[in-house]
Amino acid sequence: MEDIQQKSVEIGKQPDIFCLLTLEKPLYANIGSTLVGYKFDGDINDNVCRLAFYGKIIVQVEQKDLKLYKFKNKEGEIEKLVDNYMVIVKNLFKKDVDINKFIGKEVEMELSSNTGRIHSTFGNSGKVKVVFDKPVLSEGVEEEKLIGSKVTMKYRKYYGGK
Repeated sequence: MEDIQQKSVEIGKQPDIFCLLTLEKPLYANIGSTLVGYKFDGDINDNVCRLAFYGKIIVQVEQKDLKLYKFKNKEGEIEKLVDNYMVIVKNLFKKDVDINKFIGKEVEMELSSNTGRIHSTFGNSGKVKVVFDKPVLSEGVEEEKLIGSKVTMKYRKYYGGK
């Protein structure tokens, strides 16, 4: 991504949006050229076309070199306080999810922005143990407020089997 951003700066202006186009046939154009895409989808007699997109070509990449992903969030809630650093979280995962893929992933407590990591599973119902970096009970955060409060895990979901 840094390489793409550097090339866009060299062209003159930082673009607002990056777009990956996969074309059926080769396109012969220079880096820095303006690319315009149209959509011809009306009646042939209407004499209309719609502009689908336009932008500058900033880099050419091979599809095999790309790791495509989307940012995702999962939310759960604290069910139980184990000690001042560990809690049990429910509803973060469904029962049939392989939680082992997520062990070590970072989570954030909504009440205090305290961050922690998924430590292990707890039972067979999708619950997990989370260990936090700082004590979960601190000034302004009491156990009554803590139980039922939200925990969020932010992660990337990769596409194309990568």
